[in-house]
Amino acid sequence: TVSFTDLSAGPPSSWEWSFPGGTPATSTLQNPTVTYMEEGSYGVTLTVTNQMGANTLTFVDYITVKPSPEPPVASSEAICFGQPVPELSAEGTDLTWYSGNTVVGTGSTFNTGQTSSGVYSYTVTQSANGCESQPTSVSLTINELPLVFLNPLDSVCESAAAFNLYGGTPVGGFYSGTGVDNGILFNPGVAGAGNHDITYYYSDENGCTNSFIQAITVKAKPQVSINVVAPVCVSALPVKLSASPEGGVFSGPGVSGDTLYPGIAG
Repeated sequence: TVSFTDLSAGPPSSWEWSFPGGTPATSTLQNPTVTYMEEGSYGVTLTVTNQMGANTLTFVDYITVKPSPEPPVASSEAICFGQPVPELSAEGTDLTWYSGNTVVGTGSTFNTGQTSSGVYSYTVTQSANGCESQPTSVSLTINELPLVFLNPLDSVCESAAAFNLYGGTPVGGFYSGTGVDNGILFNPGVAGAGNHDITYYYSDENGCTNSFIQAITVKAKPQVSINVVAPVCVSALPVKLSASPEGGVFSGPGVSGDTLYPGIAG
């Protein structure tokens, strides 16, 4: 696009412009603006008129329109929050980066300086022969991490059977920690007595992963001992059984409650 300015003296009262190959091709404005869509050389003619007469001025090959370079090749970037933020890059000559209409960088790479989650849009152009290309749009997306939670875990006994962990949200993640197998099965006996951190991991559709940790308490098995019973005859009187710690349950042939009946045991 070219803006023409009339510098005629006189002063003129009318103007007739001719722009072969331009849009518009003619104009009666004093200072018209013309757009040339094709490369090449173009002439310009101006005829001015007042009460004293008319005068014409022609310039041959006055306007030279150079070919515009193609838009540069660039690719957008997407990462998860907390990951290293990559530079944006493009391929081309004399590259210029824009945020809106503001120049924010030059060269084949551009450091956005962004660290917060969001979508950041830019454009990049290349220039050659004094002409700037149409812009290429490129963006940096910093995806938020998914919100992950794990419900508190109930205490279990060391002797309890292995069981599937649950309570992690969103569903579809996996568990990790001492005593955890296949991402879900917790074996208290393998974990052993004590407090153990169980971590729940979840990855969303953007490939972003977050986790949440809860502790599970594995209670130790009690140390049980039973007092030795001396050999007795089948005809012997019932024998009172004792063990440590108190409060447990005895079982076996001829045992009822906390008493051994030799005649029944045989």
